[in-house]
Amino acid sequence: MSDSLKSTVLTGVIWNTIARFGQQLLQFGFSVVLARLLVPEDFGLITMMMVFAGFVTMLSDAGLGAALVHKQHLEERHIQTSFWSNVVIGVVLTALAWLIAPWLAEFYKTPELKNVIRLWSVSFIIINAGMVPEALLMKRMRFAVLARVSLMVVGVSGAVGVVMAYAGWGVWSLVVQSVSASFLSTVLLWSIARFLPRRVFEKQALSELVHYGRGLLGFSFINYWARNADSLLIGRAFGSAELGLYGRAYSLMLLPITQVISVFAKVMFPALSSIQNDRVRIKRIYLRANGMIALFSFPLMIGLIVTAGPFINTLYGPKWEGVVPLIRILAVTGIAQSLLNPTGWLYTSLGKTNWLFWWGVGAGVTLIGSIIVGVILGSVQWVAVCYTAANLVLLLPGLAIPGSLIGMTIRDLFLTIKGPVGAAIVMGIVVAAVHAALPATLSSWVQLVILVTIGVLFYWSAVFGLRMQVAMDALSILREKLDENRSDHRVTDSVVP
Repeated sequence: MSDSLKSTVLTGVIWNTIARFGQQLLQFGFSVVLARLLVPEDFGLITMMMVFAGFVTMLSDAGLGAALVHKQHLEERHIQTSFWSNVVIGVVLTALAWLIAPWLAEFYKTPELKNVIRLWSVSFIIINAGMVPEALLMKRMRFAVLARVSLMVVGVSGAVGVVMAYAGWGVWSLVVQSVSASFLSTVLLWSIARFLPRRVFEKQALSELVHYGRGLLGFSFINYWARNADSLLIGRAFGSAELGLYGRAYSLMLLPITQVISVFAKVMFPALSSIQNDRVRIKRIYLRANGMIALFSFPLMIGLIVTAGPFINTLYGPKWEGVVPLIRILAVTGIAQSLLNPTGWLYTSLGKTNWLFWWGVGAGVTLIGSIIVGVILGSVQWVAVCYTAANLVLLLPGLAIPGSLIGMTIRDLFLTIKGPVGAAIVMGIVVAAVHAALPATLSSWVQLVILVTIGVLFYWSAVFGLRMQVAMDALSILREKLDENRSDHRVTDSVVP
């Protein structure tokens, strides 16, 4: 990796780490407060809405933002054409949401869902207006700026949601929280990117962007329903309360994984796109990033499995006890997805979005089929089991196919992550044994503190005690960045009178 690219990637990873860690703390804190102020049915309504809203949001970009980041010779005509296309799409999708809201409310047999969807739908226009400024900041690798924006958005919108929930607004506090986040994000992105729309629209420019984005959009379409068919079918078959429990378990499973991977994702896509013709370098960087992800994701997922009981009872209270068995099952899915999700960087940075689309077709059929089987078996627990089994079936081919693009084998990946994986498994066994030995009379929060403390100390003692290569790489990266910062300060001090 060249020094300039290496420095940019390191800076981006550090800033994204700060942002994601801060976001995770804020989101988790707000979710705990909101869960205590609201009831599972409120979250079930939002989950019902998000099945549709998330799908439409995914369609709203049409792959144009990613195309702007990927395109090596970007011109003003591409930027302006993408902006106006996104605005038009946003208006159309908002109108569509208003029209089908009554049908969705009838489908779920939940009349109040209609107005929830209609209020939230204004987010489509707001979000789409901010997509081009965000893509430009990503292409310029302005990761520090994007990190600050995300932290501010989560903090302000979360506070809005909590205040409204405390005032008794129920589900509307969650809707306004989401809309306010979209509005604040777009305002900040426009002001920072200094983006000015012009009356420029060119069909040829749109065609060039769509050529890249159509495969990505096709994959997103299929992948979305594969990942959300569970919410759609559970809500229909079992009602909002069961869906609220399942949705809480699923979001808790995804939270640490998405936060860890997102630290790298916004950096890796533009970075790998910039060296898309050098497969050897891409393989080296990709394996290194996966090692870092495994270092944090595996202990988080295994720790979640063994501490699920005291974790849920401490943070959410007795009314959420139904989440415990679900989260233990779905955490295994989280382990598989921590390995599968980064493969998207290879497809998109190498321009193989058509490969990504066809992988999505096969994987989507498998996942949706597993969810249908779980619903037929008659409970949300069975849905979780079947969904997890399908993810495990997809794991090996899901790694091998994109790996072939850069000459990476499954063995290469296993050798990179075997240290953190082994340490996390042993840590889980130790924590489970301690949990079993603890007196049942101890309160949930005391149990949680004891188990987390033991798990953290054991895992990181094993990682650094055995001097695992991935951990040594992480320390090396941190030292390099600290040395770079000291050098910058010395230069600054020497030239400032």
